[in-house]
Amino acid sequence: MTMLKNKRITFSLIFVCLVMVSPMAKAQLLGGLGAFSVVGASWWWRWWWCPWRILGLINIQGVLRCSANGNVSAPAFVNAGVQLQCGGQNNVVSTATTNGAGLFSMLVNPIQLVLSQLLSDCQVAVTTPLATCNAALPTGQLLSSPLALVGETVSGLLRVANLRPTGFTLAN
Repeated sequence: MTMLKNKRITFSLIFVCLVMVSPMAKAQLLGGLGAFSVVGASWWWRWWWCPWRILGLINIQGVLRCSANGNVSAPAFVNAGVQLQCGGQNNVVSTATTNGAGLFSMLVNPIQLVLSQLLSDCQVAVTTPLATCNAALPTGQLLSSPLALVGETVSGLLRVANLRPTGFTLAN
């Protein structure tokens, strides 16, 4: 910590960090160079070394349909409560409500949950009864879906991992 008290050293570290990360931004602007190219392989080390890097976020986004089997042509499930549940006890980590098109979105802090844990140990569960959107659907059962990683969005130094439900089905 003594090193950070010296303003010149602190400025130098930040400057070196920015200079070392700039090839990554250039590669992204040029359409991205593969992870195995010279620039692509070296940027990761530069990014990891930089002590001021931003960790990013995890975005879980999907469309909820009024269907017991994940039928994509079913109407949207409007104003439904959606929860991100993790662990054997289904601990609620985040909540959202679907909009008029059945769309929901949740942001998760990667410090709170690791991406691998989200993919293996978490699910998106619907808390609103199915009969709310269609009286013909079974009562007493709720919809749930595991998650899948669909990509990553990079905006400057911010990285967002994008997850989607794989398909809502009736929970046991």
